[in-house]
Amino acid sequence: MITRLYLDVDGTVSPIGNEPPANSGWDKWASGRAFGFTVFWAEQLIVELNEITARPDVQPVWLTSWQDAAATSLSPVTGLNGEGWPVLPISHAQNKLAALREDLAEQERVSNRVDRIVWMDDHLGRMRAAREWSAQSSIPVLRLMPRTLVGLTPKHITQVQEFLGTPP
Repeated sequence: MITRLYLDVDGTVSPIGNEPPANSGWDKWASGRAFGFTVFWAEQLIVELNEITARPDVQPVWLTSWQDAAATSLSPVTGLNGEGWPVLPISHAQNKLAALREDLAEQERVSNRVDRIVWMDDHLGRMRAAREWSAQSSIPVLRLMPRTLVGLTPKHITQVQEFLGTPP
């Protein structure tokens, strides 16, 4: 089974704020400059995301306003192996659902069967259309909505691992 994993940057991989968040569940944090911004990331989060996205049944995709900078700037700084991931074109957060749906249609056109979706974005809670679409989707969708000031937590990673099951 193929899972398409859509990943945002701000508030998801890198929490918004001037310092790493307290009570995130992660022990070690790092920081650096990417795309002209200071970014923070949990070191173990990057390890976990690299393991998940390296699975042969997972196809990671950038779905972020960072666009190509997610791959060219954030990935090298954080160590996230996202340099070769596709980047979906969007102009603002509300276009993310349209970009995701277009991507799924393109995958179908090229006979890349997508069986499940993982969508990680701190804005999902504010995207009513995305919630409605995922609830009616013909394929299972795991929507993870981290708090913007905290980003993805160990609990979110556990949810992804449980959704994906044992690697093939």
